[in-house]
Amino acid sequence: MKNLFLSLLTLLTFSTATFGQTPQGRISGKILDPSQEVVSYVTVALFHTADSTLAKAAYTQEDGSFELFPVDGGDYWIKVSA
Repeated sequence: MKNLFLSLLTLLTFSTATFGQTPQGRISGKILDPSQEVVSYVTVALFHTADSTLAKAAYTQEDGSFELFPVDGGDYWIKVSA
């Protein structure tokens, strides 16, 4: 009985914790220069539109790809810099 109670308590604790989370997304892409060549190892920074604070940052991979995760719902702008 004690094990059942602890299992239920744990399940309810984890269940209620997931209901309070905000929706999250993923931003991914590939950075190319004007001649359509990949740009490797540059910084991709994600800023909140409202106050320009940094939300996430990542480096592009050798193939120019990047991924920012998790990203909360909202309005953002992206800056790419070498």
